[in-house]
Amino acid sequence: MSDTIRIALIGATGLIGTTVIGQCIGREDVRLTGIARREMKLPRGIRMELFVAEPAKWGEVIEAIRPTALICALGTT
Repeated sequence: MSDTIRIALIGATGLIGTTVIGQCIGREDVRLTGIARREMKLPRGIRMELFVAEPAKWGEVIEAIRPTALICALGTT
């Protein structure tokens, strides 16, 4: 059995971010932490933390959660 990967997801509320969240539903090997500017409704079945903070504070959040990997899903679609 593999170790749990801790993933920080920046841009969790957008199209790509919500797709990543959906792909993590039911994954026992993933500990997902979203970082966003605003609150969001989480899909049924997801187990994750969501930090809501201004972008200027995201570095502090990332440092505090110490992720194994980071996914940047920022942008406009």
